[in-house]
Amino acid sequence: MGRRSTYTRIEAPTTRDSGPSAAAKEGAWPGRHIFPWCAHDPRAYTRGCCVLRPLRPAFTMPRPQPLLLPAPPEPFPGWTNVQEVSGELGGILLVLYRSVLLWAETPAAERGTLFGGAEALESQLEGIPLPDGLAEALRDLATVRTEPGGARTPVVSRACDTLSAWAEGEGHVGTALAWARAAAIAYPINVAAARRVGILARRRADYATAEAWLQHAGTMARRHGEWYGFALSLNSLGNLFVQRGEFGQGRSYLMKALSAARRPRGRVEGGRERLRQLEGEILHDLMLVAIYASDYSDAETFASGAFERMRTGHRRLPVLAHDVAMLWMERGYFGRALQVFEAVLPLIHKPEERLLVCCNLARCGGAVGIQEAYAWAAAEVWDLIGERPASLIPAGVYLNLARGAAGLRRWDDAEAAATLAVEAAAARQEADQIAAARPVLDSIRLHRFADASP
Repeated sequence: MGRRSTYTRIEAPTTRDSGPSAAAKEGAWPGRHIFPWCAHDPRAYTRGCCVLRPLRPAFTMPRPQPLLLPAPPEPFPGWTNVQEVSGELGGILLVLYRSVLLWAETPAAERGTLFGGAEALESQLEGIPLPDGLAEALRDLATVRTEPGGARTPVVSRACDTLSAWAEGEGHVGTALAWARAAAIAYPINVAAARRVGILARRRADYATAEAWLQHAGTMARRHGEWYGFALSLNSLGNLFVQRGEFGQGRSYLMKALSAARRPRGRVEGGRERLRQLEGEILHDLMLVAIYASDYSDAETFASGAFERMRTGHRRLPVLAHDVAMLWMERGYFGRALQVFEAVLPLIHKPEERLLVCCNLARCGGAVGIQEAYAWAAAEVWDLIGERPASLIPAGVYLNLARGAAGLRRWDDAEAAATLAVEAAAARQEADQIAAARPVLDSIRLHRFADASP
């Protein structure tokens, strides 16, 4: 049996007069018992035509609940607050985080008697030095304990967003993820917070959490007619699959995002120009997919389209220039790429982006035989890695260090970096990097043995 059509053909009565018949005016058209909700639709009686009406679903899908979505793995809720943020501030963040989650999952009518002893928390806040911009957000969150019945969900969610942005700027990705999740749970229609949870989980290689939250963000954005948020969620989903090495599915999502950005069917926050800039960012991501797939012709086409939409002072233009240089690097033009990497490095400030620029610079320096360029870039990479957990470092960073060191025949450095690349790729489940890192490590060991042989 074939699938039931979601549309029903409604034949309009063919009359010579231009208006509805007398029976139609009384609502007595043949389908009135089957489709009562459109019984008085005058468009059903236009001369000699038929109208397609969607069938009403038998039930309404329940609204997705953020509390039911997966949470990042941790020993207890809020653990990253005390693990990443030292001192008394970490303890305060833990108390506030757990309070916000309890407040959010409690019905509004029952929140009035949730907490006691909130005055002690207020005195703690007054007695410690707070980072710039956090005092107001922490005071807003403290109202969850002092006045749980009067705290407003948009205010609480905005304060959680502020804490998440601060933690990300400090390099505390786990804490940033926890507070983004709190913002999305406190105010379920906060699409940006839900998308932020997915993006931060993707950075930590927690792919199950990332996919669930990005799907939720896309669903909510489309349900509320936020077309920019919908296209951005599709874009983030595409990047998630690309990071996992699933290039076919990643490209599919990116093409859907591009279609949504080009043909919006809802309101656009910030105007159509904002969608045009997003279109450039999506083309930029498609260029990277083409580079990974060694489809350099398509990569150049996507790069040209991205530049056309981003060249009016777009904040991501230096990153686009870096990735075009990466295309040249993959094609073997190391000297040309090296010049671009050196030029864009002062314009890129985020630590995770500087890490990628420096590792590519190290690879090119080794390939063209410039010891000073390799040594400086490699030292910068290790400084940026610092004490970060291995799950936050892409395997490609170590892999490019290994290739640069191998170009200079620094076999100890090359083997150490290639070994870390294999371990990081396995820990982050990056299938394409696992496939690339193991042959590089084997090749380095083989050449090292050949050099050592008399």
